[in-house]
Amino acid sequence: MHFYLEDGVFFGIWQPQNNFEGYKGVLHGGIQATMMDEVASWFVYSQIGTAGVTKSMQVAYISPTRVTELPILVKAVLQEKVENEIHLAVELISESKVTATATVVYFVFPEAIARSRYNYPGKEAFYTKIERL
Repeated sequence: MHFYLEDGVFFGIWQPQNNFEGYKGVLHGGIQATMMDEVASWFVYSQIGTAGVTKSMQVAYISPTRVTELPILVKAVLQEKVENEIHLAVELISESKVTATATVVYFVFPEAIARSRYNYPGKEAFYTKIERL
């Protein structure tokens, strides 16, 4: 995946291949969920400035996500921050339409603990891999 930030919205973009199909021509649902979780985690790392773990993830599959020549876009937006939890709204977009959504809740560690116990390198380490538009 490639990541970028635009007007406070965090995006991941990925080109699917046929070996990630569940049914012929349709991206496997587990891959879709993984992509949404990955973009949520990068949001936490780069925008919140710490590490965390997925506490819960509620996925809704709206329509089939087709494996085509077009890349898939995953969009994450902060809904709220409540104490040590980050709540994110995530959308998976294929062929210009939302095909799956997720509400992802991350339990986040204080930055000092993230650095000492989980080798979190600091948010600046992620900016070498994030494009800004």
